[in-house]
Amino acid sequence: MKYSNEICRATTLKYYESYLINHIYPYFGHKILCDITLEDIENYKTLKKQQGLTVKTVNNHISLLGTIISKYNSDFKIKKEEYSKKESEIIYLEKEQIKNLLKLAKTSYPDFYPLILTAINTGITRSEILALQWDDINWNDFTITVNKSIFHGKFLSHKTKYSKREVNVSQAVLNELNKWQNACPKGEHNLVFPSPAGEIYDPDNMIKRKFIPLCRKAGIENLKFCDMRDNYAALLIKLNFPLTYVQQQLGHSSVNVTAERYKKIIEQNFVLDFNTLEAIF
Repeated sequence: MKYSNEICRATTLKYYESYLINHIYPYFGHKILCDITLEDIENYKTLKKQQGLTVKTVNNHISLLGTIISKYNSDFKIKKEEYSKKESEIIYLEKEQIKNLLKLAKTSYPDFYPLILTAINTGITRSEILALQWDDINWNDFTITVNKSIFHGKFLSHKTKYSKREVNVSQAVLNELNKWQNACPKGEHNLVFPSPAGEIYDPDNMIKRKFIPLCRKAGIENLKFCDMRDNYAALLIKLNFPLTYVQQQLGHSSVNVTAERYKKIIEQNFVLDFNTLEAIF
């Protein structure tokens, strides 16, 4: 903080102290600065948005963290550019790619298939999906209750009315979950997607041991788990679901957040609809 004291106003310094004490340090305090990865940053951003922080506030956190790392690591300049990747740099899969990914998961990683199937069909985040318990599956209502996340091996309850939500799910997905319920490892937390030992699944281990090998086998490079969520949102938009419904399914704090996130997809879909309308007349 000595460096900040020299160049920052008192009010700015108070904000920085709040960011560090209440948010950044509790999340990243166990890591060495040079070990913080792009995926760590993306997971942090997702968690803070789920907790109700605005996009601007989260970006302020990331900017401060980037400044701290670059202060002690002169090689960080290139990595810092990665942290500012535009939201438009989302990998959208074609229908056949999704089918192939699921087919490979079912045959090569059968214990991972129910998880990836659920993620693709609901848009639930990685930290949320690993926190799901069997009581959260509402079999008769065709919904999944999303009200918590996994954070450092512990359950973190959602605080905002938007992040706590009922996500619609198809009968096909429920059928697979019903099969999986009998086969999944049992543990004290009654988790839907536990580790092989029945405990809370470490998110990084899940990505390294299951998701990345599956993507490589499917020939899909640079796909992130959060892209499953974006692909789900894009599908809803292309099917002309109301943007308010997309917002509700994803747990965004406002429809404006959804509109800004998927601006490009919305614009493309509008052009397609307009061309269809022109063809009628």
